[in-house]
Amino acid sequence: MAKRKPKPVADGRTFDSLDEVEFYWWCVEAREFGLFESFRCQSPCFTLSHAVTVEQERFGKTGNPIASRQKTLLREATYTADFQLSFSVPDMAADCGFHDVNDQPFLVDVKPAFDRDQSRERKFSVLQKWVYQCEGAYVHPVVPVEFFAKMWCPEKARFTPTGKVRNSARYNDLPTLKNWLQKIANKCEKMHSAELNKLP
Repeated sequence: MAKRKPKPVADGRTFDSLDEVEFYWWCVEAREFGLFESFRCQSPCFTLSHAVTVEQERFGKTGNPIASRQKTLLREATYTADFQLSFSVPDMAADCGFHDVNDQPFLVDVKPAFDRDQSRERKFSVLQKWVYQCEGAYVHPVVPVEFFAKMWCPEKARFTPTGKVRNSARYNDLPTLKNWLQKIANKCEKMHSAELNKLP
């Protein structure tokens, strides 16, 4: 029987997948440049339904009743988001493609780029609806390789600590944080110029 691969670890934290680690590196890079007020990993945890138990009667060998016991019909159902984000830069959430729902922190569930039979997608769709119905919180699915193409790819996902390219085919041509900051600066400059042109 093949041994399971150990879960990846970054900065002393254990993650379920390398995709989660790479998104964590993106969050760390964003925080270092003051783009986040805060971010948390594996938080929050929601209880979506409580366990359901019934009293089960028991009888001895003679047929006489003995002490009953509790039997669990349904286990407690919980959901824990992979990340909780609070941005400090206006419109950054919109740039990420996130929806501002009920003025709450943004919740993220990291997804793999490939889902063989779409079973994970179907399961997440149910959980996403359930969390919103119970807690009024919207969970955003994020596929890192697609997200990085839209925003930027963190340097730790692109290079090893020794400077070796990790996965050139996947991330080599994606924008860096510097590219994204320049893009935002150009956007702000154009908006500022447009406003100046409106002045008499």
